[in-house]
Amino acid sequence: MTQIPRDSAQRGAGQDGLHDLIEVVRNCSGQESVPDVLHAAASLVEHAAYVTSRHSSGGPVTRLMLLAAELESIGNRLKPGG
Repeated sequence: MTQIPRDSAQRGAGQDGLHDLIEVVRNCSGQESVPDVLHAAASLVEHAAYVTSRHSSGGPVTRLMLLAAELESIGNRLKPGG
């Protein structure tokens, strides 16, 4: 199973980290990789919330953070034994 980097220290900084995350998702295949893809998607949505927070009020940021949390939760439930 492919491991998705969980934080910026693991992913690297800036664009390189984004490209690394996209590459991990591209290399995922099969049913067992679905939780990993969902965790990657959650990381991307969380990053979008961070970027959005610099330019807008709390509404969209809150919705993005809730979406990221929901993606994480679904990924955790789909893991074997989850």
